[in-house]
Amino acid sequence: MRFARLQTLYGVLSVVCLAGVLVVASCVQPTEKLGCQPNCQPDPPTTPNGLIGQLRDAYQTRNYDWFSNLFSTAADSAPYFFFLNEPQGDNWDLTEELRIHRRMFKPEDPLPGEFPVPEDLWLVSIDIQLEPQTEWTERADLYSSDVNPNGLDPAHWRATEAQYHAYVFFKTKGETDYQVNGLANFVVVEDLRKQAGQARKFLIYRWEDLGSIAAERIAVESASWGMLKSLYR
Repeated sequence: MRFARLQTLYGVLSVVCLAGVLVVASCVQPTEKLGCQPNCQPDPPTTPNGLIGQLRDAYQTRNYDWFSNLFSTAADSAPYFFFLNEPQGDNWDLTEELRIHRRMFKPEDPLPGEFPVPEDLWLVSIDIQLEPQTEWTERADLYSSDVNPNGLDPAHWRATEAQYHAYVFFKTKGETDYQVNGLANFVVVEDLRKQAGQARKFLIYRWEDLGSIAAERIAVESASWGMLKSLYR
């Protein structure tokens, strides 16, 4: 029985990895990166799509160090925010985003003063696909103006956005696994003062949970990405 289950799992993974170039990258790239030293960093992305690909890889490998380097900061004059779908309009900043993902990816090592992550939420693995649904388009409304005096400096940053279909399967140590099957909008800023290939030229400035699509599997708990993150707050 166990051998049959392994055969089935191998067949499913083979189909997923052959489904398209994006999915092939999801199946291959993290494995290649795991061969490097623990403190290594991926090469800086050269496009917004490349940046979102690194977000995917950080999730697939549960690499907190990779994840934490993907976002713009208040020190950049471009403070990051995550926007939840429910309650609509609620958000959190980069400090909370990193705290959540440190607990998600490294539950065995809580920060001093934090309550431990329940062991049934400790992750065994994450399988993730992020498929672009729209082209990257400029967000001129995010630049500094009379109506948005605290906006981005257009001489420093170029802001673009695109929607992605996110399919993320969280295998936990507990009896309940979680599935995110929904849409997310990413706003990426490009630092116009940096040359192509420089570190932190492309950064995630906004991450917006647009909600769930109907669950495809009934043996798991369906959740939006924001709801899933909130489990680790």
